[in-house]
Amino acid sequence: MRIMYAVCSWGFGHVTRSLPIIRKLIKEGHELTIITCGKPKYMLMEELGKYEDQVRFVDIIDYPLPYTLHWQAFLFKFIAFIPEMFYRIQKENDWVIAECKKKKYDMLISDNRYGIYNRLQKLPSFLITHQLRMVAPGRFKFMEWGTEHFVSLFQKYFKGVVVPDFEDDGLAGILCHDMKYYDMSRVHYIGALSDFPHSDREHDLDGYISVSGPEPQRTIYEDMLRGQIHELKGNWIMSLGTTKGKVEQVGDVKVFPYLTTKQRIDILSRTDFVISRSGYTTIMDLSMGGQKALFSPTPGQTEQEYLSEYHNEKGTYMSVNQESVDLLEGIKEAKKFAGVKRGSTDKAVEAAMDIFFGMDNGRERR
Repeated sequence: MRIMYAVCSWGFGHVTRSLPIIRKLIKEGHELTIITCGKPKYMLMEELGKYEDQVRFVDIIDYPLPYTLHWQAFLFKFIAFIPEMFYRIQKENDWVIAECKKKKYDMLISDNRYGIYNRLQKLPSFLITHQLRMVAPGRFKFMEWGTEHFVSLFQKYFKGVVVPDFEDDGLAGILCHDMKYYDMSRVHYIGALSDFPHSDREHDLDGYISVSGPEPQRTIYEDMLRGQIHELKGNWIMSLGTTKGKVEQVGDVKVFPYLTTKQRIDILSRTDFVISRSGYTTIMDLSMGGQKALFSPTPGQTEQEYLSEYHNEKGTYMSVNQESVDLLEGIKEAKKFAGVKRGSTDKAVEAAMDIFFGMDNGRERR
């Protein structure tokens, strides 16, 4: 089959969760046109370079992020965001229709890009997302219901919505559960998706510290942690999420400016404790390996703030505000939390394949 596969560029999380599905499609012999932009595009090109005979890339600009720090600003920004997003989605969809006239596509798959469907040819189209609703600053319900209603408007264009979470006792909480506006018969929960493979290797690292987030919050987080990492004992690795600088040793912590995907996977498989932001992809990664964690959400990123609070209350992962991190005390307390070890990426990918190729679309699985 010839498949168009789009990946949202709002963060690397969409890339890493889509990679296992993309690799499976390539393994089954399908030809892929991958739509994305920015750093995620280059990450995918690096990961999939050896499949150049099966994969080509198209750079299409993504939608603006609606998040902001204060709820008053969020309301204004979200209202302004709606016409801009509709415009971008329409332009994206116009390109899809024109592209489908030039090349014969059999299927369209989109990770969080809403214009990847063909309303004229009615090709089977599928949306992958955990964001069935967005979290509003201040948790104003009418705003969250508004975002759910907005996103649900696009459901009719897709044959199915594929959710990388568990239907019961989910990892994402209200982001993709207890919906009001969706036709849930077309919403399919497949379990967690992660590019982090399960490993039974010996844990020779005491912990891994991941610094990330948009500036200036990334630097603020780094500076706060740097002021305390000299107190850590054992064997620790810290990555700064920047291409600047060189590898250095600070006490018992080896500090890398940047880790490749392969290095990060290797490090995660060697430890049972992580200090990081509370992004949803990180939570899915940890659920595969069963690591415990000390989270600090990026200030103003309402989804991370909600996920931190959600898991803190469930007793799965400890979370503290960025400005309140006390590493030694936080690590001691975070290790008392249960963590999560649940799911299998292989099973989630197979569930996604069954949805894509088994939903009465007139085509057989390879």
